[in-house]
Amino acid sequence: MLNYLFDYVLTAQTSSPSFHEAVQSENSVWKLVDFLSGKKVLDSRWVLRIKTKADGSVARYKARLVAKGYMQRPGIDYDETFSPVAHFDTVHALLSIAAVERLKLQQFDVKTAFLYGALKEVYVKQPEGFENGTNQVKQGLKQNTEDPCLFVRLKERSKLLVVIYVDDGIVAGSDTDEMEQFLAVMKKEFQIKHRPLDTFLGMGIKELSDRSIFAGQQAYTRHILKRFRLDKANAVSTPAEISVLVEENEEHLSSDIPYRKAVGALMLLMTATRPDIAYAVSTVSQVMDKPVIKAWQAVKRIFRYLCVTADYGLLYHAKEGFLKGYSDADYAGDVTTRRSRTGVVCMCAGGAVLWHSQKQRSVALSTTEAEYVAASEAAKDMMWLMTLFAEVTKVKQKPILFVDNMGAVKLSKNPEFHKRSKHIDVTSRTVQIR
Repeated sequence: MLNYLFDYVLTAQTSSPSFHEAVQSENSVWKLVDFLSGKKVLDSRWVLRIKTKADGSVARYKARLVAKGYMQRPGIDYDETFSPVAHFDTVHALLSIAAVERLKLQQFDVKTAFLYGALKEVYVKQPEGFENGTNQVKQGLKQNTEDPCLFVRLKERSKLLVVIYVDDGIVAGSDTDEMEQFLAVMKKEFQIKHRPLDTFLGMGIKELSDRSIFAGQQAYTRHILKRFRLDKANAVSTPAEISVLVEENEEHLSSDIPYRKAVGALMLLMTATRPDIAYAVSTVSQVMDKPVIKAWQAVKRIFRYLCVTADYGLLYHAKEGFLKGYSDADYAGDVTTRRSRTGVVCMCAGGAVLWHSQKQRSVALSTTEAEYVAASEAAKDMMWLMTLFAEVTKVKQKPILFVDNMGAVKLSKNPEFHKRSKHIDVTSRTVQIR
């Protein structure tokens, strides 16, 4: 997905008249008033964006007039800055439920969604080239409304689920008429466009012939391969090697190598649809402040792996509806700090809905302890998912957590404190709650 972040003047020449049209459509988001002495006035700018389809083609051109919120001072111009959005984990869970229960899926986009929330009075300079307008500029300001992101309506014979990420949303329902009624009500309150679900948060989503649901980022994967000129690189079958990324006296990367940009691009891919690169991306992100040559080679290896796995993604189907979790740990895997690494993946409907790979907070003194800490992290993730699922569907089976260390399994069943385990932090004993 391409983003263009630059100041735009209405009278300037642009490469595409579509941007000019997008800017004109925003011409009613502010109200001209006389300047009041003593009031802070913020500058404004245009943020132009090309929204793409799942195959990478242009869907439409978008323009947003934003205030330069970075000019505001904390505690003086604003207090609260938090504005929730749906987690990718929530979106994955929704797709898995839709696959299991054969729910119908629609997506919608709310035009100028930020303007519908409450905002205290803020003064902003109007953009160059405009003479008049109405209402207010809001995007870019520190204050934003705090709204829930997952909505549920359950009836005896029907179900309606809505997940929202800023101005984009998914509607999943068992009854087509109820979905249409909901969208009709939304149209009365907001300016929205809706269509069958095909893209959301950069993921291409499609329903297959057997009613299973696939989510992938094939176009984005190929885009970043070309962006970093690695689309012709020699392919490899694994995303990482077990090796030390930082060694003493190793030469640091030149500043013109786009290490941070490459890792950032991989993070988006990993977070949305690629749990198979979670470990590799997590390790290369550890040296973002001072990347070395060996770390850049590890980044390129991930891209080389993507060359042959660009079509990989998440597949959800109705055959496996219950929740399963897997945890693992590499004991003392970091040779510098000797901290172990936790790996967790939670699955529903046959596909991953939540995953992460991260270093443990403390140094484990044994393989059992490292595995036990990892199992505890997985247990917490599964408890959150169980709470989420309980609100939107009937959970027919108890979740199962798979751990490949008998010592950790026995410790979770017998929590007696003895000299080999009494030091384990109480925060790691969540797995004992069954």
